[in-house]
Amino acid sequence: MINVSAARRGNRGVAELNIAPLIDMVFILLIFFLVTTSFVKETGIDVNRPTASTAVSQALAENPEGAVVVVADQASSTGTAIRVMDGCRMAGALNVSLAARLPE
Repeated sequence: MINVSAARRGNRGVAELNIAPLIDMVFILLIFFLVTTSFVKETGIDVNRPTASTAVSQALAENPEGAVVVVADQASSTGTAIRVMDGCRMAGALNVSLAARLPE
């Protein structure tokens, strides 16, 4: 039953806001987003395209086990790609590959 006399006197209990569950929920969300975020470090080296003809040999001198990936345009001739790959091998690159993409 409703206590009418207490309601008239204004003796209602003081309403309190408990923020502990709210803080817990914020920390849980923070941890969730930190755990699910993927930190991916891309492989490879930063390419500063020099104009010197010894650019591949300089890069291989810094990283002897490095690989060379030739990215050619679709309209380029095969002979040009072969000359570039041969130049990389002559500079000392052991792992030379030609980049391609999957058909759509």
